[in-house]
Formats: sequence, structure tokens, C-alpha cells
Amino acid sequence: MERVKSTFLKRALSLHKSCRNRYTYLLCDTHLLIEDVFRRFKLPNTESYKVFLQQYEEKFSEIDAAFYQTDAMNADGWKGINRGTRHLVTRFSVHGFHHFYCLNKEFHEPNETCLCELCGEFCCKYHSKSCRFRKPLHRIAT
Repeated sequence: MERVKSTFLKRALSLHKSCRNRYTYLLCDTHLLIEDVFRRFKLPNTESYKVFLQQYEEKFSEIDAAFYQTDAMNADGWKGINRGTRHLVTRFSVHGFHHFYCLNKEFHEPNETCLCELCGEFCCKYHSKSCRFRKPLHRIAT
């Protein structure tokens, strides 16, 4: 059930289909579909429902605190922008384009060993915003 709602929201936000659902729900400031259904139909809190919500809460707690400082989370202007530009804000907020800057070109989560191939400094998830050799988002987010 969650797949239907998250797929729709990802398309509306111009996010890749493999983007983690937790980011999508936060960007949309919405609840999980199962929560909406339980509230709408006043269903009882079963044990499996509680386990499901607990698993999702754990996933939400794993989100990098820097995500909450991105433009998509702190400004609403991107919501009215056409699809051709909106993806710059949403995609940067979700993955930061770390892979364009990191020396390690294998798929990985940013960690303390990541270095920027342009400036040689530590390369965090959102390094593309602070790198002194940064490229404009519209050039790397195509």
C-alpha cells in the first residue's frame, strides 16, 4: 500500500523512484498511507500495525540532521516552481550529489573517509553546497 502513495509523491517531486520513502514523506509533510487509513476508518491499533510504525520511526531517526537544513525543508518557494527546476531542490535535499564530488566512485553512504576530488577536503553528503570549487546544481543534477 505504501508503494502507491510514495511512487505518486516521488513523481510529483521529480525524485528518482529509488529515493528512500522517508525523505519523500518529509518533503511532502505527509503521513504514511497506512496511518491515513487507520485514522480515516478508526481502525484498532493491532500489534502488527504498531510494529510497522516502530520500524518506520527507526528509519526516520536515521535521517542525517543536515537534511533538515536544506532549502527544501526550510523554504516553500520550490513547491511552486515548474518541474524542470523543482528537481534541483528536491534531489539535492535527498542525496546532496555527494557522488559527483567524492573520490570514492563506488555506490556508498557518505562517511568520514570521503574526500572531495576537487578540493581534497572532507566530503560530507552536502559538500556540493560548500565546496570552494562547486559546480552549479543545474550542471550536475541533469
